[in-house]
Amino acid sequence: MNETLFLHCLLRVPGIGSEKIRKLLAHFGTSEAAWTGTREALLTSGLSEKLAEKIVGERNRISPERELELLDRHRIRLVGLYDADYPALLTEIPNPPILLYTRGNAVLGDRPLITIVGTRKPSEYGVGIAREFAKELARSGLTVVSGMALGIDKEAHRGALEGNGETIAVLGNGLDDDSIAPRTHLELAHAIEHQGLLVSDYPPVTPASDFTFPARNRIMAGLSLGTIVIEASEKSGTLITARLATEYNREVFAVPGSIYTEGSRGPHALLREGATLAAHLSDILDALPLVRDTKRLHQRASVPETSSPALSSDEEKLLKILGSDTMHVDILVKRSELKTANALSAISFLEMKGLIKNIGSMKYIRVFRV
Repeated sequence: MNETLFLHCLLRVPGIGSEKIRKLLAHFGTSEAAWTGTREALLTSGLSEKLAEKIVGERNRISPERELELLDRHRIRLVGLYDADYPALLTEIPNPPILLYTRGNAVLGDRPLITIVGTRKPSEYGVGIAREFAKELARSGLTVVSGMALGIDKEAHRGALEGNGETIAVLGNGLDDDSIAPRTHLELAHAIEHQGLLVSDYPPVTPASDFTFPARNRIMAGLSLGTIVIEASEKSGTLITARLATEYNREVFAVPGSIYTEGSRGPHALLREGATLAAHLSDILDALPLVRDTKRLHQRASVPETSSPALSSDEEKLLKILGSDTMHVDILVKRSELKTANALSAISFLEMKGLIKNIGSMKYIRVFRV
């Protein structure tokens, strides 16, 4: 049996975490030797008498063979900190996970990674930006990382899938179907498994809780070259991920929004703190030279590079009015003070040029281009 399986067995013992595992590995050399060590040997490694006795006692309950069957049944693969395919960027953060659980068809670190996070209650503007940015980033050769939560996370994964790219969901729960949270995203989890990867540092049959999400946030920030924040309140947990990214010396991007909406306060706070403005996709790509220059970054096959389309004065006026808001066509026409026929014609041309999008019910949103 390989080393990662015995790491898994050790982590199944209550009270044993990454710090204790490192202590055991330093003393025993291998996780198998630590798992099979005598009570006396465990004590000499520096563990307390209580923890040493707990490991010895838990061996009767935890069978490596049964644990392997459980992992195989749920299609879960183990990636240990000292394995060759452990993501290099994640090793740079303080106290990186000693073991990652993965499920899916992608390989960690196979492509440059970018994290997208935001509010669980996005506006139509936030939904549109998350989808569009994720789709174009995926088409540009990046793997989109998020937390598969409601709102912006879900839209980021959906956008990457629509762009035929890879996406990684970092979860605060076990990767077995029964533990997937939220339950409404089980189908999305299966789609991500098929076209990307589910990742967690929690073993199977671990439910999500308020205590499991901080670990997820640090993994999302640590895996990626940068983190993009799309709509969040100033007290949102989303900002924890962004500030962890800053601590890890990674790029932080903030998408601006209306000064009148709650969801803009978080990104605007990050901008005041020095985050990079992400008003266009090029703002992100230009700030990541490793992504821009690497040979793995391929040109988008389905979307040829084009220069910005020329705009009429009417079209420029309508775009300025639309700004970062979602707006019904009637309001847009009224605010433009153009003749109705002229305004509607300009709206049609803007839509054909790919600069605005009808998101339903005759509501329009601006599309940010590379």
